[in-house]
Amino acid sequence: MVDGARLVCSTASPPSSGSSIITILRGNPNNIEARRRRLRNALETALRGASTNDVSAVEAVANAADEVQSQELAFDESLGPALEFLDVMGVPHEAVFGDLLEQLKRQLVEILRVAPRDVTEQSLAEILQHVASPFARDLVSAALQRLATLPPPNDLEQQAISALASALTDDPTHMEQMPISLRRRIWEKAPELLLVQVRPLVVSYVSALRQKMGPLLIDLCREAPEQRRRDNEVLQKIVYLIGPQRELYLALRGELLSSFREAVSKGEPALREQPADGASIGAPVSVGCEPLLSTLRSQVLLSLIDMNLLRPSLSGSWCRTL
Repeated sequence: MVDGARLVCSTASPPSSGSSIITILRGNPNNIEARRRRLRNALETALRGASTNDVSAVEAVANAADEVQSQELAFDESLGPALEFLDVMGVPHEAVFGDLLEQLKRQLVEILRVAPRDVTEQSLAEILQHVASPFARDLVSAALQRLATLPPPNDLEQQAISALASALTDDPTHMEQMPISLRRRIWEKAPELLLVQVRPLVVSYVSALRQKMGPLLIDLCREAPEQRRRDNEVLQKIVYLIGPQRELYLALRGELLSSFREAVSKGEPALREQPADGASIGAPVSVGCEPLLSTLRSQVLLSLIDMNLLRPSLSGSWCRTL
């Protein structure tokens, strides 16, 4: 609680050049954090210089430790009456401190959105070690968004993207709230995070296409292919997730090819619906290998051409227009 409150109370002013977010949060050099550092240094000095019979230096440091601890606990003690009142009103303590942390996060994000490059990089380097926390991930995300506007990219950004990908693989909390440009960079490092979102869309696309195979032949004469692709919401969702990133398209293509080959080798449906309640597996979308997987791949490529993210190529290579 002490650290959270100290952070909330120390983010009112914008950062100056050369100072990081962590430095800003620590605030006055006479605060508890600074005293704790001085205490550690004094303890190390005392222990190195003290003999077996000379314990006065160590005792002095121990007394200083008691003083720092009592000051650190004073914050919690001062909150006692207010927390008791909130208990009476039925407001849990978790909600109070949750609101404080949320306010803190919003303030830090606002600081990072306008911070100079050196401040952002210093802050990112210090926050990155806590990336396993969803709270820290939001700050890492804000720092990366800021650095994306301050080219060129550097090794720290790549390190942060890799750390985010690793943390989100274990716990994808808050990933949907990140901007799509950042999510694509993360998916390049951890394609499985993309495929988790794409697989249900692939099933929906193929299932819907199979259900309208008859009317589809009539539609071929009524609508231009570009219009059909634009009107297909599921296809557009897949294209939106992939964007202009070649690596993400290759991840999708590899997934479709793997599903097709596995269906051929095992003689099982390539795609299944999500299992219903109590069922171990979902209903099959089709029997055996699924040729419409190849249709989806080609429609994704053509949609990217429709959006001017790709241009046609006789060699079949990936040709970006951006």
